[in-house]
Amino acid sequence: GEIGGDRRRLDAVAPQPPQGQALEFRAAVAAVARSNPASAPGRLAMPVAGPAVRRWGEATEAGPATGMTFRPPPGARIVAPCTGGVVFAGPFRTYGLLLILECGGGLHVVLAGFDRLDTAVGMIVPAQESVGTMAGGPAPKATLYVEVRLHGQAVDPGPFLTPRL
Repeated sequence: GEIGGDRRRLDAVAPQPPQGQALEFRAAVAAVARSNPASAPGRLAMPVAGPAVRRWGEATEAGPATGMTFRPPPGARIVAPCTGGVVFAGPFRTYGLLLILECGGGLHVVLAGFDRLDTAVGMIVPAQESVGTMAGGPAPKATLYVEVRLHGQAVDPGPFLTPRL
């Protein structure tokens, strides 16, 4: 399923913590980002190796795609695209396991399609650290959905993602 189908549902997934906690959380994210050279503001590491099977803006049943979908190899390790704070980690509707990272500067990354998540709400994850895995074995239909949100609006992830070398 395409997560972009109903924006309000996704917006409701990441409730904001009380103001004091939110500021503490953002300060911790910023401190980890400064100490981690893999995290550059406005640049995101590619979370997985594998071809894009749907690009931003392509037609879906729910309208234009609001993210990108990748087909990683079975059992692939998914990495954090940024140094970020985990604001949601768990099952979400029909999308399976979903992760939302707050990357700072109004940037959030939504990842969906995991077989296993290795992180939890409130954790600070350094860029390019493993956050979960895709299903192993013969799972040719396993895909990872990647959505980038800037100040609450889905934007084309392409310009933000740095290709894996």
